[in-house]
Amino acid sequence: MSKHIHFFAFVLGGSLAWTQTASRHLTLDEAIALALKNNSGLKIQQHKVEASGHKADQVRAEFFPQLSNESNLLGTVERQRLQFPAGAFGVYPQLGPLPAQPLTVLQGGYGLFLSTTTLAQPLTQLIKLHHAWGAAQADTRIAEQDLTRARNDVAVGVQRLYCGILIARLQSDSAALRVKAAEEDLGDTQKAVESGSALEVAAMGKQAAKLEDEQAVLATENQISDLAVELNNVLGLPLDTELDLAPPAVDTTFALTVAESTQAAVVESPEVLSAAALVEKAERGLRAARAGYVPDVSAFVQHIYQDGVPLLSNNNGVAGLKMEWKIFDFGKRRDEVAEREAELASARENLKRTKEAVAVDVEKAWRKVKRAEQMMQVADEALKLRREMDRLAAEQLSAGVALSAARTEAKANLAKAEADALAAGLGYRLARAELDQAMGRAAR
Repeated sequence: MSKHIHFFAFVLGGSLAWTQTASRHLTLDEAIALALKNNSGLKIQQHKVEASGHKADQVRAEFFPQLSNESNLLGTVERQRLQFPAGAFGVYPQLGPLPAQPLTVLQGGYGLFLSTTTLAQPLTQLIKLHHAWGAAQADTRIAEQDLTRARNDVAVGVQRLYCGILIARLQSDSAALRVKAAEEDLGDTQKAVESGSALEVAAMGKQAAKLEDEQAVLATENQISDLAVELNNVLGLPLDTELDLAPPAVDTTFALTVAESTQAAVVESPEVLSAAALVEKAERGLRAARAGYVPDVSAFVQHIYQDGVPLLSNNNGVAGLKMEWKIFDFGKRRDEVAEREAELASARENLKRTKEAVAVDVEKAWRKVKRAEQMMQVADEALKLRREMDRLAAEQLSAGVALSAARTEAKANLAKAEADALAAGLGYRLARAELDQAMGRAAR
């Protein structure tokens, strides 16, 4: 008996410690909101969306004129010089040739400063830039859909952990009642053995059953602890936070058919939308590659400043057009177009495969919802029967025609039926959440 007392002291002590520790009361909606706010993975994905948006803005900025400056400060080994041969300025009757002998004139110093400021507007390059911007925007949409998918995954994960804790706690209460019933049944059996109306093997069987029930209690307590740590981690709370979880309501109103659910998934699923954006990105890449055959033409105005050549003006201005055309590149542009065509074909096939995979996932999730609905109805019927059996056991105990162990066993069976009913209801809610996830909607 001392071992049993120690066992119940352990369970009761754990319960008292739990009640004495400051706990955090949460509803399921609050838990999901907290996870979406504090989850580090979602924060990382949000930063990726922001980075992708800034990258698209960088490409868009190239549509507009670019102002640049190039300055050079040069040092020369020798000073600049001008050389005039004899008679370079003519031959005159009185003076003769000017100059009479070859003449060298040194000018400037040993340094030269040259600064060129250019305002250039791309023209034909706008074709490629337009498609590059479209590809960058597609990348942003892909990142946004990845964020949506991650948010849905977190919401469903929170529901699994939240409901798992509630189910495990009811199972723990049910197992504790079964231990109590087994304890009373063992006591009655031992009395029967002592009176000679039962064999010793019967008491051994009752003892083994009681130990198995005690093991079930410990297993569920460990499961609750593990789930609580995981949920605290997902919510961004200290891992030792005690959670007081309110049971969520179960909404059984569901009227969508498989075809309607699949159609909604094709329109709303992040996986499909991401694959479609990948197709658009590949199309933009192909068009940009084909535009590589067009010469690059830019209009520009330029200001040139120089200091070091005395014979030249310090300031000068230039305006014009600049063309750069790669005439022959040994098939590089042709291979680039072929590469982009292959990428486009791959992206289109991936979109087709993604739609098929989403349709399969939606159908499986839809059927799971229907099975969960049936299981919930069966669990409710079983709970009604267990309640009636508990009432009858109470009446029999009052009439003295049943043992206390039978009454305790009926309570344990009722607690198990209540746990099963809650598990069925929460299982239905999880199935609905997984269907929403497959359809690309926020889990409810």
